[in-house]
Amino acid sequence: MLNTTTLRIEDNVLKNISKMANKLHLDRGTFLRQLIMKAYEEELLETNIGEYKKGKISISELAEKTDRSIWEIIETLKQKRIESNLTLKDIENSSKL
Repeated sequence: MLNTTTLRIEDNVLKNISKMANKLHLDRGTFLRQLIMKAYEEELLETNIGEYKKGKISISELAEKTDRSIWEIIETLKQKRIESNLTLKDIENSSKL
């Protein structure tokens, strides 16, 4: 379900957003939604990776909280050069995700 919200954006920024949206053949609302979703997903991932690095959540919980497979998470951690603490339980859970 989509909801409506209002935010204030400076004129020059809004003009640039409109230009970027036009170049991508998108309306401004769609472009802004995509930007917000991308930023949200990145922040969700980074926040949960922080929890993972502190040992507060497991790799399977990290995958679940970010709506990714364990294998995607392993690849992400590898790219970010973060050591994995993968357990046998995580591997068993991966077949369920």
